[in-house]
Amino acid sequence: MIPMRVGVVIPAAACPCAQVERVRCQLAASDRLVVVWNAPPGRHDCASLVADDPSCSWVETTTRLGSALARNVGVRTLGGAARVLAFADSDDRVTPSWLESLIGPLLDGSADVVGGVLRMQRAHQSTTIFPGVDYWHAQALFGGNLGMTGNAWQILSGFDSRFRCCEDTDLAWRAAEAELRVEVVPAAVVEVDLPSILVEFRQRLLWGRWAVHLLAEHGLGGTHLPSLRDLLAHKRSMGFCRRPCVATIGQWVGQSSAWFGSGMQPGSWVLHQREKPTTA
Repeated sequence: MIPMRVGVVIPAAACPCAQVERVRCQLAASDRLVVVWNAPPGRHDCASLVADDPSCSWVETTTRLGSALARNVGVRTLGGAARVLAFADSDDRVTPSWLESLIGPLLDGSADVVGGVLRMQRAHQSTTIFPGVDYWHAQALFGGNLGMTGNAWQILSGFDSRFRCCEDTDLAWRAAEAELRVEVVPAAVVEVDLPSILVEFRQRLLWGRWAVHLLAEHGLGGTHLPSLRDLLAHKRSMGFCRRPCVATIGQWVGQSSAWFGSGMQPGSWVLHQREKPTTA
């Protein structure tokens, strides 16, 4: 049996068929793809896409939602055989050279954790977004364009499934704390469509709330939260949102309600016990 080189995991809360096809054509003979359906059951038409392909697996985890949990389940499905892991999201579009670009530094031993870039699509314009140093002066990564070695996965115990948002930032912070080598790979590009204004507001609301949980988990106080002015300047400069003012208000309301409404102290929040380490 040929040792598994790469295990790719796609968490899916919407139809993953197009993304599966894009990823599948990039797999080598020893690679494997796992699609984790993380939404109410009923998309068996999508499951049939990989039913007869020995390099692909379909798994459903519908009792609790969240990309972090779905990614962990996907890695567990691989059974500890993958040398390198890569993660993409079902509603994005990986570019043709995405996989080889992303995993290159992992396979040659120059990095332990890597993150690619996002190309935001809007009408006839596109903006490339790099995972930069975030508000808390640490390297951030995008969970939908991320890779790591199997050894790094073991060290980090995977994603923290308590997080509904910001789980990728949490993982990047923990990677830095563990002194793992984190690298941004500009050639690993994933295309992303900007959401509608209403969806964008809801997303930013969640991100703001979970940023507070992130700070609490890492023992940081509310002074590390960005101000309203900082948020607006960031949204305008990044090109990461359809309406900077709407995104700013959503995130500001989310972080303010979570911080001031709960009286939260660092380390005091517990939604679920952290999962036991999963194999890669």
